[in-house]
Amino acid sequence: MNAKRKSFFLTVLLTLSLSSAVAQTAPETTSANKANGNDEEARKQLERKAYALLDEVIGGTGSLKLPENQALLQTRAAALLWSQDEKRARALFSDAINN
Repeated sequence: MNAKRKSFFLTVLLTLSLSSAVAQTAPETTSANKANGNDEEARKQLERKAYALLDEVIGGTGSLKLPENQALLQTRAAALLWSQDEKRARALFSDAINN
């Protein structure tokens, strides 16, 4: 059980790190990137994967025993999710407050 909790925690940390890195990455404005849409498509695909991983982490918050840990994870996930889905982020903030 302890190993399961550690792996879940590491997954959460990885997700938060990747999500914040994706959110902070600004697209390059060189003429080569404007001509070639591959970099933009790769960035969008990476962002979709990061949000999918974030969805998995959000789904796993119920496995945490302490309500404080659940609330912390829900608020951080909501902050990362805000730019993509504000309604869902508000629901996560609400759940964190009410639990």
